Parts: sequence; C-alpha cells; structure tokens
Amino acid sequence: MEAVGAARTELGVEEIGAVLCTHHHRDHLTGLELARSLGARVIAPISEADSIARANEYWQDPGTRWRLFDFRPHVLVPTVPCPIDGTTRGGDEIRIAGQTIRVIDTPGHTEGSLSYSVEGVDGPILFVGDTVYSASKVLELYSLQTRTVRQDYHGYMGDLERLIQSITTIQDLQADAVVTTHGTIERAPLSLKPVLLDARQPQSDSLWRDAARTGRSPV
Repeated sequence: MEAVGAARTELGVEEIGAVLCTHHHRDHLTGLELARSLGARVIAPISEADSIARANEYWQDPGTRWRLFDFRPHVLVPTVPCPIDGTTRGGDEIRIAGQTIRVIDTPGHTEGSLSYSVEGVDGPILFVGDTVYSASKVLELYSLQTRTVRQDYHGYMGDLERLIQSITTIQDLQADAVVTTHGTIERAPLSLKPVLLDARQPQSDSLWRDAARTGRSPV
C-alpha cells in the first residue's frame, strides 16, 4: 500500500475510493490501515469477514472450525484484527468512480475467495487474487486442505474440485486480462492444465505426494 500511495500523484489519482479484498490472507491485508487513512473503504468477502475484522476472537473461540491445538490452516491467516467497512459476495455489483465491478465467487485457495471483473477497453479485466498463479498454475497446494467429516480434520486437497470449478469460471469469462497477485498478468485465455484435472484420479497420488514432500506445486 505504501507503493500505491506513493504512485497516486504520478498516476494522477486523486482519490482511492475502495480496496476490494479477494480473501483473508495476511499478504492481502497488509497496508489496509494506510488505505483507510487515505479515505478508502475496505470491502471484504462476506464469508471471511470475521476472520479479518475479528481475527483475535475467531481464533480464541474453541468452536472455530479450523482450531486444532492452536493450529492455523495457513501461515498467512491473520491473527490481528483489520477493520473493514463493508462486505460483498458473488453476484454483487459494486459502483466505484463510474465503474461497475462484478463480484465473482472463485473459492479454492480459500473457502470465500472472490474475483473482481472490471470492464476494460478491449473486454473484462479480471482480478483473481491467488486463485491462480499464472496460466495453468496455482500458487501452492497447502490452501486446498479443508474439512471433510470431522470438524477438526484438515483434508489434504479437499478443495480441489472447487478450485477446478473456479478456474473453469475464470476461463468462461473470456477476460481480456487476468490479473493475479503473485504471478503474471495473463493476456491469453487461461487453460486448465491436464494434470490439474487428472489430480482427481488415483494414478495421480504419487504426483501429489511428491508435491507435499518437496513443497513445489506440479500445476
């Protein structure tokens, strides 16, 4: 956010109206206090609002679904509250500075991950957060673990199906540009790498075991 604030004058931006969060990980929340001090409203996914605005209460609650001996589902889950000014969900349309921003459900990287579509000169520009890293790649696999049967069980790769559906949604939008947070800006249509689809098959087990051992994503 420091870089964004410093670039405002250079870009001729007089006001930052809002910051739209794609999900609740710390690397996406750092600097939001500065954004609010500059007059921006912070908008968060409604299903992840508590884990952002009430992070300390969320983890102190024994009933928290992810709580297991103070274990966090991801090293980037916030532990310090970050104030928000509003929430949004898939299907919403947000009007900012004369632009209509479409909100799209893209769960997988986190359960409540959202993407935002803004109409550009040559077509939609889609901001996808960490749902994808670049064409046919995901950022990492750890975030795909999720609850299965037991409330405290972290099912490895449990959210793979929802991630595949989210990437399919992104593909179907035929955006002019797909803007990722940690990867590249993709100008060509995204395509699902066959290995991502094959990950549902038993013969791919060794692939994912190797990924867990090395920490490198095969997709």
